[in-house]
Amino acid sequence: QHASDFKMYGIKVNGFQLTDWDFEQKTLEQISRKREATMGIITAKADAERARQEALTAEEQGKKNVMVDRYAKEQEKVQAVVDAEKEKEVAVTKATQAVLVAEQGKLEAEQKRLAAVAYKQEQIMRGEGDGEYKRLVMSADGALAAKLEAWKAVHIRYAEAIEKQKWVPEIQMGGGGQSAGSAANDLIEMLKAQTAKELKLDMSVKGN
Repeated sequence: QHASDFKMYGIKVNGFQLTDWDFEQKTLEQISRKREATMGIITAKADAERARQEALTAEEQGKKNVMVDRYAKEQEKVQAVVDAEKEKEVAVTKATQAVLVAEQGKLEAEQKRLAAVAYKQEQIMRGEGDGEYKRLVMSADGALAAKLEAWKAVHIRYAEAIEKQKWVPEIQMGGGGQSAGSAANDLIEMLKAQTAKELKLDMSVKGN
């Protein structure tokens, strides 16, 4: 505690009354400077505290921003991984589908090839069967149908030729000769026998 000025200077006061409260100008200036210094200190302390608080605030805000950025980056990373996995799965699925489609195409092509081969074999066998059937029929009946057709065609030609002939002469000499009708019948029978012989047909009527 600051010592009393009266005591310092040895002044004894028994009773007094202050009538002028004002200090000297010099004292007032000192008081003013001291007040200003004190206020400056207080202001500086306040500014320092404010700066410290602002620094802390900035630090906390920076940490917050870092955490926000880190979280955002982590989210992007996770999303990128998810997207990559999804694209991979899609690619694998498409590749698998392509393989299955190719395999299906191969199977269909093989089935068509086998069907074509089977159809070809069927046609060959059918042709061979038809040929063998015709051969057996011809062998069984001695080519009867073909022979009959040939026989028929020959006799049609005979008939046409005979039709054009004049079997009755315009002038007959004597009456002891063979009749024209009998001669024509003999000729026809001879031609029939000759044709049957050539075709190897038995034209006789067989009894029961």
